[in-house]
Formats: sequence, C-alpha cells, structure tokens
Amino acid sequence: MTGITSAGFFTTTPLRITVNPSGLANGTYTTYVRVYAQGYSDATSGVLLQVTLIVGATGVIETSVSSLSFAANVNGSNPANQTFNVSTTLTSAIVATTSVSYTNGSGWLTVNPASGTVLASAPLLVTVGASVSGLLAGTYNATIAVASGSATRNVTVQLVVSPGAS
Repeated sequence: MTGITSAGFFTTTPLRITVNPSGLANGTYTTYVRVYAQGYSDATSGVLLQVTLIVGATGVIETSVSSLSFAANVNGSNPANQTFNVSTTLTSAIVATTSVSYTNGSGWLTVNPASGTVLASAPLLVTVGASVSGLLAGTYNATIAVASGSATRNVTVQLVVSPGAS
C-alpha cells in the first residue's frame, strides 16, 4: 500500500491478505479488496484487487493401472516398455513425482518422467521399462509410488525372468 506523507514522499507499507479456508466446502471463492492511498477512502478511489481462494483436496491423483507385469529370458532382450496415466479431477494443476522401491533386486526398473505436471485435461503419461541385464532367473517385484502432496498411489510391478532356451 502506498501513502503520501506531509513531506510529499511516498512510503510503502506491506499489504498482507490472509484467508481462512476452515469450514468452507470445496470450490472457488472470489472476493475483492480495495486499497486506498492514505487519507482517501471513498468508493471510487484506490485500487481494486481480486482475491481468489481455491478450496479442495491437494494432490488428488489417480493412476490408470494398479499393476504392471513384464516377462523376459535370462540374457535375452528387454521386454517392451509399458505406460500408464496419472490424472487428477482438480481444476488446478498438480505436480506428481515417482519413486521406486524394490522387494528384490535393484536398478532393473526405469520410470520416465520422474515428475511432471498433471491437469484434469492433460494426464501425465509415465513410461516404465524393465531391464534383464545381469538378472538371474526368478521373479522380481517393485512398487512405483506416485505422489502429489499428501496423496500417494502405488503401482506394483512384477518382472519374471525365465531361464530361456538351453
């Protein structure tokens, strides 16, 4: 807020607007705040600021799948990549991040991108790949955690590596 002192100099005082969303239902709330110069307070002077508050669950996310399965042979080609979508029903953008935890083995899974922006109108496409390089025959399990804010969705992944032809 700017005011004029008696000496004719401008002084600046920070303007702080706080909101309290408690008790409000999910939705968009808009109001206006009029800021006046010192000594002026009529309805037509000052600057009118619009303040918008969006109340909703932060980080509401969904994944298009809950599990993925891969199969390959020892020393064979890697299986084809698979994809899934991360979506939201929120009207504002959220950022989703991915992380991988392994039940057995490590480093055999790739997830791309590691994070990205998600809109209701534009889901995030996640590509998952499995590598059999250095793996012995067996079943390998991992979990991809997709998180945004306090919300997390898990996609379980299984890779079955067969001995192959002898």
